[in-house]
Amino acid sequence: MNTLTKSTDKLHLEEVKCVQDTCPTQHYFSDGIYTREIFMPKGLIIVGKAHKTRHLNVVLTGECDVMINGEMKHIKAPFTFESLAGSQKTLYIQEDCRWMTIHVNDDDETDLDILEERYIDSEDDRPHLIRNRLMNERKNECLGQ
Repeated sequence: MNTLTKSTDKLHLEEVKCVQDTCPTQHYFSDGIYTREIFMPKGLIIVGKAHKTRHLNVVLTGECDVMINGEMKHIKAPFTFESLAGSQKTLYIQEDCRWMTIHVNDDDETDLDILEERYIDSEDDRPHLIRNRLMNERKNECLGQ
């Protein structure tokens, strides 16, 4: 059994009402590049939406278990890898993490709403479905089922 699966019995899973407060995000811009850095505290399970484009991921600090399209990986910073378009990640944060994504930004757009529409698949239902499954598993464990 992987750590992500085992971790659900140790966690009190709650929906995070305000991701910005729990996982603060910084945005950086340079010629043709948009970079997003997120801080994720230890103990969280993060279910991400799929990105529409290929991009780089850089785990700057911390340690986590990551399921990418059904394949489990243990990542310890520093670590850099490429995500393909359509990739979806579920993370269990073992130690506070700072994670950065680096995207091509040919037109030097800085409007965050436009960038989110450009890079994130808002139609992706997997995060909601995975979160609900984890919540139901936790609820069943608490009820002894």
